[in-house]
Amino acid sequence: SSVRKDPATQSSVTRLMYGDGLAQFSVFVEAVKGASSSDIRTQLGPTVAVSRRLTTPQGDMMVTVVGEVPMGTAERIALSMRNDETPVKK
Repeated sequence: SSVRKDPATQSSVTRLMYGDGLAQFSVFVEAVKGASSSDIRTQLGPTVAVSRRLTTPQGDMMVTVVGEVPMGTAERIALSMRNDETPVKK
């Protein structure tokens, strides 16, 4: 994982990378900071991108999954992300 500053917004973007030798994907997490954003899903060839807004006690975050995985898998990964302080729904 790594954390970098977005040069345009100066906000921190956390990148998590996963792979098993066959499939690989990255998860990007960044603060929304009042910006208008909507959930998106798109595919170009084998590469998919899924973004969703995540509400946490610290504020809204945008989670984006990019990789060569099935669309459904990317959606489940994005939906499974949560802040350590966000309670898990049972």
